[in-house]
Formats: sequence, structure tokens, C-alpha cells
Amino acid sequence: MRSGLRERFTQTTTHTQLHPYSSNHFYSIAMSDFVRDLNNFLQGHPSGNLTTQFSWEMKTDGPNHQITHHAVAKLRGVEIGRGKGVSMGLAKREAANIALQRLKTSSV
Repeated sequence: MRSGLRERFTQTTTHTQLHPYSSNHFYSIAMSDFVRDLNNFLQGHPSGNLTTQFSWEMKTDGPNHQITHHAVAKLRGVEIGRGKGVSMGLAKREAANIALQRLKTSSV
């Protein structure tokens, strides 16, 4: 990886508030980390592995030419994050980001 490209990627991944509809290629790489980070957080939680108590609820709405995807992250059946986007991946990443922020600031 060239150094200029590495610097732009590093700068992009350090942002916490990114727009969910960005067309920037680095944005999709950086956002995919939220789902992974949420999974890692759930696996390494001090009270035990919470992945068995976690679930995703996915749905779509809108006309075929303009579908909106919705994702809800749930822990023990309680909503902890919600996201929407032009793809399932973007919706899931947004929900994972919100869920991770909530879990890190609360006692589970």
C-alpha cells in the first residue's frame, strides 16, 4: 500500500461520525469495522460471551427502484441500535455503531 493511500485510509478510519451514504471507497472499509468491533465486544464481555443473546432484525421497504434497508441490533430481545441505508450492509453498520456506543457506556 502506498504511503499516501495508507495515510488517507488511516485518517478515514479514525472518524467516528461518518455519513451513511458516502460514495467514498474508504468509507465502506472503515464502516465495516463497526460490525466486527461489536462482535468482538460481545465475545469479550466480562460477564461472558453475549453473542448467543444478540440478534439482528432486518427489513426493507419502499418501491423496487428506491429500497430502504433497516437493521435493528438486539441484545436479550431489547433494541440497542437501529440503522437504515441504501444497502443491508450500510444499515447493519449504522446499527452496529450505535449499539457499540450504547454498550460501551452502559452496564450490560
